[in-house]
Amino acid sequence: MRLSLIWFVYSTALHGNTDDTPLQVKLNNLAELIAKIGSLAGLILFSALMIKFFVQLGTGNPSWYALFFSKQVL
Repeated sequence: MRLSLIWFVYSTALHGNTDDTPLQVKLNNLAELIAKIGSLAGLILFSALMIKFFVQLGTGNPSWYALFFSKQVL
């Protein structure tokens, strides 16, 4: 039984017989949507934090992490 299963998986991988089922298509679409939303949320959060960081540096009253970052990295 195991050998036939292994041979089936090997032969389908070798021949590229990977027809997606309707459920796989829906799940792939959902995964792509989740990835896009997560990337957009990460980009928005990164932008907001960078704006906050540079505003705090420019006001003359930066927080301790802004001072630490500016001294260590910049």
